[in-house]
Amino acid sequence: MKIWLNGSIVDGGEAVISVYDHGFLYGLGLFETFRTYGGKPYLLERHLDRLCSGCMELGIPFAMKADELRREITALLVANGLADGYIRLTVSAGVGELGLPAGDYNAPTVLILAKSLPPAGADALRRGRELRLLRTRRNSPEGTVRFKSLHYMNNIIAKREMLGLMQEREPQSFHLQQQVVQQPEGPSNDQKWHRPDQVQESGNERSAVSGLGQEQSNEQSLVSGRDRTVHVASLPSPGAEGLMLSRDGWLTEGIVSNLFFLRQGVIYTPCIETGILPGVTRARVIELARDTGYEVEEGLYTWEQLLEAEEVWLTNSIQELVPVTRLSDWDGLERKVGIGEAGALTLELLDMYRSDTEAATL
Repeated sequence: MKIWLNGSIVDGGEAVISVYDHGFLYGLGLFETFRTYGGKPYLLERHLDRLCSGCMELGIPFAMKADELRREITALLVANGLADGYIRLTVSAGVGELGLPAGDYNAPTVLILAKSLPPAGADALRRGRELRLLRTRRNSPEGTVRFKSLHYMNNIIAKREMLGLMQEREPQSFHLQQQVVQQPEGPSNDQKWHRPDQVQESGNERSAVSGLGQEQSNEQSLVSGRDRTVHVASLPSPGAEGLMLSRDGWLTEGIVSNLFFLRQGVIYTPCIETGILPGVTRARVIELARDTGYEVEEGLYTWEQLLEAEEVWLTNSIQELVPVTRLSDWDGLERKVGIGEAGALTLELLDMYRSDTEAATL
């Protein structure tokens, strides 16, 4: 594959980046992923604004204009024989002395990668995907707002948990009990909600965090062997996404997606204050929904509230809107969302989103 590196299109296998680049040494850099429609990148200005704003805060001098970036993306697509593609734009801090920086940078490394888009099937869209609650918690943002940073360790650990590759150091921490707390404003006023990160026992009342069923036995839910490899009840289904909670137990986001759910005519999505990435697609879907007359609330919500949703979907710049038809907890216990197929509102918003991509890239 051909890549674009610092102004030139070169063969990916021949590209060279310095070992002293602080993006490599310290994960200091940012990136954006987006896709093209009809060869034109969608919402490019928004992605570029987020990237430039983050670079400015990190002392990385990057200020590429949208028109220039469009030309370079078009040239890269042509070089790779792609009509449309998955685009990743990366800006790393560039070469610096060994050690943490004492000031701003002056020569960032800029990289553009392109690859073919994943196939989209109508049947898979109707069936939807599984969303699995993870033990891995969303880490705190790097600053006041989360960057789309090269430091992706939290997401990678979450992905490894999804694949059953993680090792657990403290098996006893798997058994989390529920504690009744004051319910945030949300879907229901007559039900007690529980925050899974806080532990409280009351008599013999001890239940799994998921609210989907009873606790598993030690043999099922803990670990075995000298290496303490986690034995999950079942691996997630192909294409499943993992869901992380905040340190305080609130819903945050997926490994590579933002979360939405519908209950009683209101659309809910975790607020930026939970530490989520302020997703570009997330913001556009909120705008489209509100412009159509739907009520959208951004706030603090729990896993138990999500379990009562009539529809659930995820947003991602590459995959657009992804229906969720099954919710599973970290022991693999599963609950169907609605009738187990993509919901009417999810499909309506997806149609609006796709119409918007067509109008924006004419």
